[in-house]
Amino acid sequence: MPTAERYYREALTLGLREGDVRQGAYCLAGLACVAARNEDAATAGRLWTLAERLEHDIGFRMVAAERVRYERNLTPPLTNADEYRAGVADGANIDPFTAAAEIVNP
Repeated sequence: MPTAERYYREALTLGLREGDVRQGAYCLAGLACVAARNEDAATAGRLWTLAERLEHDIGFRMVAAERVRYERNLTPPLTNADEYRAGVADGANIDPFTAAAEIVNP
């Protein structure tokens, strides 16, 4: 998981630098999966919500096969946890670009 997280962060950094919002959404989704695998429900909910908001904001959907791959990591009981729902609420109330910048520049 540490290697996956590092690669997603590096890719997110490049995506932000190049203005590639689509890449940013995929990286946030990947980081949400890393958080889910690390049993960090709040972070998983927050990051997945941010990825979906970017999808909505620019009018695209992740490739179906990729979305399924990500969603396999975001299943109950994780998504039923109060911490996950709190993360979703947090992600719904912050700007995805600001949150992404905070991820790459902590």
